[in-house]
Amino acid sequence: YHLSIDPPCLHGLLTGFATTPVPDLAKLYSEISGEQPLPESLREEVLNVVDFLSEDLSLHEFKALFQVDHDSEPEHWINGYLKAVELHEEQWREENDCHPKAGAALVILHSLVNEELRQELKIIQPGHDELREAPEMVTDLVHSIYHYLHGDLDSSFNFDEESNLPANELPTLPGYSEDTLASMDEQG
Repeated sequence: YHLSIDPPCLHGLLTGFATTPVPDLAKLYSEISGEQPLPESLREEVLNVVDFLSEDLSLHEFKALFQVDHDSEPEHWINGYLKAVELHEEQWREENDCHPKAGAALVILHSLVNEELRQELKIIQPGHDELREAPEMVTDLVHSIYHYLHGDLDSSFNFDEESNLPANELPTLPGYSEDTLASMDEQG
C-alpha cells in the first residue's frame, strides 16, 4: 500500500474528511491506498476513525495529534487536513461562501504552512518555532471550522420543549458576586 502517509498527515487528512459536510469516501480511500484498492476491512476501520473524529469534534473533545517536538509534524498534520479540503474544493468553496467565519479560520490554518499566503494577507503568524509551542492553536482552528460549518451544539437545543418560556425569553443566568468570580478564576 501507499500508506506512506505519515501518522500526523493521515490524522489531519481523516480530520479534514470528518469536517467536510459531504465527504467523498472514494477519494479518501484512493488517497490512502494509492493505485491499489483499499481492502474492505481497512475501509471499515477508516470509516470508524472518521466517525469518531466527527463525534469528538462535535463534542469539543477533539485534539490534533502530532508531536510538537518532532520536526515538521504540525506542518504534516495541517497539510493532511488541507488535502481533504482540496479533494472537495468545490464543496468547501460553497461552504465558505455560506460560512465566512469557517473560511477565515481555514485561511488562518492554511497560512500556518504557507509563507506566501502569510505575506499576501499581511498576517503576522506564528512561524515554525511558535507552532511547536502552541499546538492547541491548530486544534482550536479546526474546532472553529467544524462548528461554523456544522452549526454549534447550542443551536440544537430547543428551550420551548424544556420549559414553558416563550422562545424569546431565555432563562436568566445565575448572578455571581465578584468574590465568587475571582475564586473561580483562581481555580481555573
